[in-house]
Order: sequence, then C-alpha cells, then structure tokens
Amino acid sequence: MMKQLRAVMSALLVPFREDGSLDEEGLAQTVEFNIAQGIEGLYVNGSTGENHMLSTDEKKRVLSLAREVAGGRVPLIAQVGSLDVREARGLAGYARSIGYDAVSSVTPFYYQFAFEEMVEYYRALIESASLPFIVYFIPALTGKNLSKQQLAELLELPSVAGIKFTSDNMFQLERLRRLFPDKIIYNGYDEICASGLMAGADGAIGSTFNITAPVVLRIRDAVAAGNTAGALALQHVLNDFIEGAVANGLYQTLKYMLTLQGVSGGLCRPPFLPLTEERMARARDILGQFKAASGAVNA
Repeated sequence: MMKQLRAVMSALLVPFREDGSLDEEGLAQTVEFNIAQGIEGLYVNGSTGENHMLSTDEKKRVLSLAREVAGGRVPLIAQVGSLDVREARGLAGYARSIGYDAVSSVTPFYYQFAFEEMVEYYRALIESASLPFIVYFIPALTGKNLSKQQLAELLELPSVAGIKFTSDNMFQLERLRRLFPDKIIYNGYDEICASGLMAGADGAIGSTFNITAPVVLRIRDAVAAGNTAGALALQHVLNDFIEGAVANGLYQTLKYMLTLQGVSGGLCRPPFLPLTEERMARARDILGQFKAASGAVNA
C-alpha cells in the first residue's frame, strides 16, 4: 500500500445544491470524473472539500460515498482534522471501518497551540486510526510554521507514513527528504508541483487536479524522466490556469469547470458567493486556454 500511496491525488471537490445541502449525485460524478482523468488517488474532506463547513454527519457521508463510488480503484486518504479532538478521533475510526487506506489531519489551528499539544493531538488520532497516517502541514492557513526539527518529530511518530507538505519552502522539503528517504512526501501547492517533485516529493495532492490531472501526471512523469524543461513548460501552463482560477474564485471556478464538462459540479457553501455571469464567462475562457496550451506542449 505504501507504494500505491506515492501518487498524484486530487483533493476532492464537494458539490452543494442551492439550499446548501450535499449534492450526492454530483459528488459521485466528481469522483468518477477524477478517476476517468487518470488520477491515482483521492484526498477526501480536505480544505478543497470545504471540510470545516460540514457537520460530522456530512463529513461521514462524504467519506462513505467517495469510498463506495471509488470501489477500490484508487487509494483514498481521509482528512479528519478538527478542533474537536473527539470528532477527529471518531472520524479516524470511521474511515478505518469503511476501508480507507490512510488517514490525515491538519495541524490544530486557530488557537495558538503549543507544539507539545500538537504532538499529543496526533498521537490520539494515530491511535484511533490504526492506519498509515499523513501529517497535513499548511502553515498559511493554520498559522503554524513548524521548524524542520518539529516536522521531523511528527514524522517519527508511530504509524506516520508521510506528510502533505503545503508550503513553498523547498529547502525544508529537501531537508525532510534527506532525513526521511522512506517517508511519503506530497507536494501540496499546485503552483510549485514541478519544483516540489524535483526537491524530493514523491507524490502530489492538489485542488486544481480535479480539472488538470492529465497535465499534472505529465509533469510528474517528466520530472521522473529527468526532462526538467518539459516539466517546467507544463508547469507554466498549469500556473496560467491557477492564476486565472484563483483570481476568479478558485473553488467556485473549479466546480463550474466540472459542470462545463458534464459533471454536476454544484456550488460552494456560503459565505462563498456563486459566480456572476461575467466570472462564468471568464471560467470558460480559462478552461479553453488551458486545454489549448497544454495540448501544444510536447513533453
């Protein structure tokens, strides 16, 4: 399983209806669309899935439906992080019970938790999961920019298989790879995917991969083949897409792009606002330009 987890994975989008309820059919279609694109795994209930805006029951439903639809075709990682450690432990155990391949959690956020408190938080989740565990490091959103030594301490905890490294500190990533040659390191920022892979990541997890997976897989393969120029040419195309999508409202734009391709991409939950007609038109242009540009790159 460790080999299967070294993969390019989508951080799964979760579609909602106009009344804010979960669009289960849309979620099933989103899982199928990702797999049809060739994605190698799914990271479920992460930031991209608007996880912190869901109830516990909704989180469980997303986990169970994604598992049911994927049907063992790709590995699944359940992100269970919560400020309520009881909820997080319950979700970790639930993910194990329905057949997830690994469990992950963001570092505790909002309150300025001491590092020792983070360690105990992870110990509790690892105990409940009894599965390979992936630390989720995203300092831009948690406010906790851990040192190399602190990340190393987390990676040395029992059952920790690796880290989702969502930081632009490539020196830190390279140092972690040097320290832990056998751990899984996922590059977490889509816009530096090629750089992360070159620095030592052996997988990647990203939100834009719901739309861009074929190009990301080409970037991974180009890096593996030593084709740096080809990987960077594809990264330029990917970054043009990311820059446009972020400026247009990232998650809303990605969901609308799914809808443009026959998937019920749905809406985001408030306080996210729906796309205006102008932004829908811009999303259509961004997607068209991306497909044309990626097709023009020989790598």
